[in-house]
Amino acid sequence: MTSFRLEIFKRPFLNDIDDPEVRCKDSDYELVFVAEEKFSRLSEWILNPKVLQIGPSKFDAELALRIIGPNHWLKNYIITAYGKFDGNRRGYKVDNNLLKYGRGELPYHGRTVEVFNCGGRKNNRAVEAFAVLIPRIVKVVQSSDKKKDFNVKHYTVSYFPMCTLNRSGNDCGAYSLKFIECNLLDLDFSLVKDENIQEARHKIAFDLWEAANDEVLQYRMSTFKPPKRA
Repeated sequence: MTSFRLEIFKRPFLNDIDDPEVRCKDSDYELVFVAEEKFSRLSEWILNPKVLQIGPSKFDAELALRIIGPNHWLKNYIITAYGKFDGNRRGYKVDNNLLKYGRGELPYHGRTVEVFNCGGRKNNRAVEAFAVLIPRIVKVVQSSDKKKDFNVKHYTVSYFPMCTLNRSGNDCGAYSLKFIECNLLDLDFSLVKDENIQEARHKIAFDLWEAANDEVLQYRMSTFKPPKRA
């Protein structure tokens, strides 16, 4: 643990200087704020971290560092996964969710590629090509008796309007999670911004740590079985 930098667990100099009773009335409260007495429990844990089970994953000091630290987000799972694929392409087992996309079963909400870009830029060339490529893949993987008459229109592309964000270039993961949360809570996406994204990282780390210590939630996650789609 000598490489672990405790200074990143210091509270961000944002609105935390305000009275908690005042802070809880701010519009971004649900998304980014953690009361000092609650966050201190995470800070104490990090001094003597114990690996915690959280669903199928582990919550440890390294993960906490990557969530709160400015230069990393989680782990390079995508790069690692590609390395496994590239090393043994014939023996690589494709995730079942990807197979469902290939068979045209997903996404069941409609054939739309909705783009969230923190930088506010439009990568038209790459995204449009992806939208055209998906239905071609869907057709190729169909059985021979279905492929002949199988026709899937190309996906439409929708860009979600947002101001230029992520000036640090390091907060894409945190923004992605908070945008999902905004969508679930029916909150305006503009509530998450560069001025409070570090505070949001602290909130994500605390929420994961709290979930890993919730015995009821852990039991529910261990017994959860995803519903079968028709």
